[in-house]
Amino acid sequence: MGDLRQIPFLVLGCGVAGLAAAKVFAQSGVPFLALDREDGPGGLVRTDQVRGYRFDRAGHFIHARSAEFQRVLEDSGIQMAHFERKSAVLFDGRVIPYPVQFNLWACDRSFSSAVTQEIERPCVPTDSGLRQTLLGTWGPTLTERFFRPYLEKMWGRALDDIPSDWGSRFVPKMDAALVGRGRSMPIANYGYNSTFSYPASGRIGDFPEALASKLRASLLFDAEVLTVDVRRKLVMLADGGQYQYSQLVSTLPLNSFLAMLGRSVDATYLMHSNLLNVRVGFLGRLHRDEHWLYLPDRELRAFRVGLPRNFSVNTCPEGRISLSLEVGLGEAVDAEESLEEIAMQALNYLARCSVLHFDAVDLVDGHLISPAYVAHRLQVTPYLQRISDELESQDIFLAGRYGAWDYISIEEAYLSGETAARRLLGSSPGSHFS
Repeated sequence: MGDLRQIPFLVLGCGVAGLAAAKVFAQSGVPFLALDREDGPGGLVRTDQVRGYRFDRAGHFIHARSAEFQRVLEDSGIQMAHFERKSAVLFDGRVIPYPVQFNLWACDRSFSSAVTQEIERPCVPTDSGLRQTLLGTWGPTLTERFFRPYLEKMWGRALDDIPSDWGSRFVPKMDAALVGRGRSMPIANYGYNSTFSYPASGRIGDFPEALASKLRASLLFDAEVLTVDVRRKLVMLADGGQYQYSQLVSTLPLNSFLAMLGRSVDATYLMHSNLLNVRVGFLGRLHRDEHWLYLPDRELRAFRVGLPRNFSVNTCPEGRISLSLEVGLGEAVDAEESLEEIAMQALNYLARCSVLHFDAVDLVDGHLISPAYVAHRLQVTPYLQRISDELESQDIFLAGRYGAWDYISIEEAYLSGETAARRLLGSSPGSHFS
């Protein structure tokens, strides 16, 4: 049994949200400790160095919308490069600017004509599933040939099994005027991620590392939490360490955290999909300048590919190119295919579409993200609110994409960590331990 330490304010997880909460505690001058099971900060906003390549653990970019978060970025001292998004859809052997439904000018004429006619004669959904919602909005041609294959690959589930509001905030809304304009001219800079920032170093991990650099004395890594006793306010680690807290911020995935509390996990509410990030390094060259490409073709296992060298040459060794392939697994934790099979399938496909040329594969590596996409559904909101209220009554506050179980950006995750810590401090009694 390890020694028992008393820490008034404890943070579980040193991703962006956890580091934001830790920063608030540090600025407030209160004693705190932030724990993480990994050997460094960042969580999914982290960069792995593999044989000279720099691979981010997920396709993360920074979209700063608030003045508060912009100040955080400026204070970090990181040199940022700023971009207007260049993304496209590989569709029927063509490179179609994203989003395809607003760039029908680049599609086959028979396809664009069918889509236009179906949009003008919308059908009425027969149920509340996402497939029926898409059919009622965009018609069968666009739904069956783009939305359905892409989303089914992304979420690893049949579209008929996905509720209509799962991830709906990220599905482009109908805009008849844009559809009309997009039949004859490009529609650019559409959507929430039309601009983004990225560290010039080629490492998204620079951001959490900059946050952590000012908090080192109060961060503990290689510290895996096994159980949390809410009655005794006691956190127990895999190495036998024990920490008694007064108040706690958790950014751990909510399903895992509830299990640590000894509570049952209702999988019908905490649905999610896992993702396999397949990283590929090769000798060759790129023929396109997009930052990422959407891959609805069913013959491909990956649903999206990032082209890191197109936003930073520092992501690859000199003379090398890298790909970041995203493979939806649904609830599984392994792909049926090998990493090499997935990589070669994508390289051959992208070569046929004139996106790249490759001479030899330099490396193939993989990283599992579980959970990756949480179910962003309206019916989950009351359940999450009830859980949050119950935990707050026990001096536990939730934050972050997975802690609060919401599909949010890096900025939103950071701000949620700040908010949780400030609310916790506002509710904190004057004496932390008796």
